[in-house]
Amino acid sequence: MGRGTCAAAIVTVALTGCSVSFHTGRTTSSSRPDPDPPTIVHHGQVSMDLRQTPTRAAFGLPTGQNWRGYEAGYRHYYRLTVTLPGGVLELPAHSIDGDTDDAGGAVDTDHSHRPKYFTVDVLYPSEDAADTALAQQSALLGISHRPSASDALVDGSPSRDLFVEVQRQSNLSATLSAPGERYYYFSFDRYHNAAVAAVLHDGRMDLDARTRPSRAQLGFLDDYARADIQTTPPSKAPVALTLRTPHGTVTLAVDSLTSTSGRDADPQLVRQRAAPSRTSTTWVGTVAEARAQLVRAAPALGLAPSAISALFAGPADTARTIRTTTSAYDLEVSVQADPSEPGPYAASIGYRFTWRDPAG
Repeated sequence: MGRGTCAAAIVTVALTGCSVSFHTGRTTSSSRPDPDPPTIVHHGQVSMDLRQTPTRAAFGLPTGQNWRGYEAGYRHYYRLTVTLPGGVLELPAHSIDGDTDDAGGAVDTDHSHRPKYFTVDVLYPSEDAADTALAQQSALLGISHRPSASDALVDGSPSRDLFVEVQRQSNLSATLSAPGERYYYFSFDRYHNAAVAAVLHDGRMDLDARTRPSRAQLGFLDDYARADIQTTPPSKAPVALTLRTPHGTVTLAVDSLTSTSGRDADPQLVRQRAAPSRTSTTWVGTVAEARAQLVRAAPALGLAPSAISALFAGPADTARTIRTTTSAYDLEVSVQADPSEPGPYAASIGYRFTWRDPAG
């Protein structure tokens, strides 16, 4: 794996047709870490200020590492205070970890990024105590409804740049969980940041694909190799992407739009600052909606009507793919559909643009 090594685990939770992934591992480098890095634990107490993104030093990230975890020990906990824009949150935290690289997408090979993703494993005395505490915390966490005991996952935004999710541990693993155990996930810049705000306006985004877009046009933050654009939960509305191609203009509904930079052969450090290489979108809906979207989009995408029909033929558990190319990109359109399923998650469409260099 080159100079760096990576040991990470991803926990994916399926909720009402959506997937939420949380990073629960670490990213390290062969660079020599600090022999005695600073700690945020003092006599069993921990303080975190999340009114803005903490510095690496403020979370005690060692040199050469993108992740750090603190664990109180078996069935013990830290007295954690988290300062948020609206006040102070107090949590009995069994473990705390922070990471610079998660779904937000830093490839932080030079270990310069601030930690942006934090997981806090919280131990309440009982399920009732956990539910009561979360209900009392709702306003502080920016949760728009009063959580109930039936909620597997609730989310909120204490500020424009900070997103919070609270997950029942028992919904992740009944064999590993303890009564009253909860995961609190804090993430900066996940849905809102300056780069995304420059291109996403009231759920709408314009993209000129007649030439390869710039990093700014795709919502990349400086020195990041990945840009993610989607509407902020609890909104389930898709992004209205107006796409201009060499064949015409069409507005597509997409649930998310992810772009990466650099080519496969590039060193990762170059990828962080390189021009966009790929942009992929996802969308889920009914079979009728998927077919209607593709029929409407076909002229602007340069696809023949017969090709659209072929995408909806064949077994329901198999994705069908067609490809086309222009001077600006290679496009792969992938569809998976189950005509026997009448529900809102019976079909998915993926558009994958591989951008061509301007020189050809």
